[in-house]
Amino acid sequence: MSSSPQPPPPQPAGDGGAVATVAGVLLTATTVDAALAALAGAGAGALYGGLTLKSKVERLAWRGALGIVMSHPPGQEGFHGAAGRNVARVNLMRRAQFTVSAAKRLSQDISRGISTLQPVATALNAGLQRERRFYGQHLLAIWNRQKAGSQADSAAMTHGDLLGWHTVIDGRTSAECRQADGRNFYVGEMPKIGYPGMVHPHCRCWPGKPFRDGDLLDAY
Repeated sequence: MSSSPQPPPPQPAGDGGAVATVAGVLLTATTVDAALAALAGAGAGALYGGLTLKSKVERLAWRGALGIVMSHPPGQEGFHGAAGRNVARVNLMRRAQFTVSAAKRLSQDISRGISTLQPVATALNAGLQRERRFYGQHLLAIWNRQKAGSQADSAAMTHGDLLGWHTVIDGRTSAECRQADGRNFYVGEMPKIGYPGMVHPHCRCWPGKPFRDGDLLDAY
């Protein structure tokens, strides 16, 4: 049996308000205590689909989730232009989504531990170990998006705001990348599939000279 961690479940529907609130907190708070205080001050209890800051279990869960995410902020390496700013917004929302989901999972871990007479610390620590593994996967995706954004901004310095999507075509090329090949996009309008290089973990696409008469990719 494989020992590699499984990816966390997808973000539940209906958490949009919670994610937006947490994103704002992650953008401004510099410590976990400050983040918790900001969430409490925002009246966040009504936004979290049953997970508030009122009980000790919930506070422990939020502290654990925020601690994991805030201890690994995105790096600031590379050139930052229009694409870099778009990627930064995406990464912020992904970090907020993870925080909300992780807090819910940790709260469930602690509650299950209490119901089986397991020490709270034991249940919490087991959950934190799992969430750190999960967040490691998120960090790889964050770094990949940052690299792709930096490459797009650098390409725009050479070719202008209109760029072409260039793809390595072989047996390993994904359907999304194959379909994007030969099309164009504006560096300040992130394609719906992302920038070249961030479509999937091993994306080999790159931004370059635009294609004459190339169709525009759908963008946000």
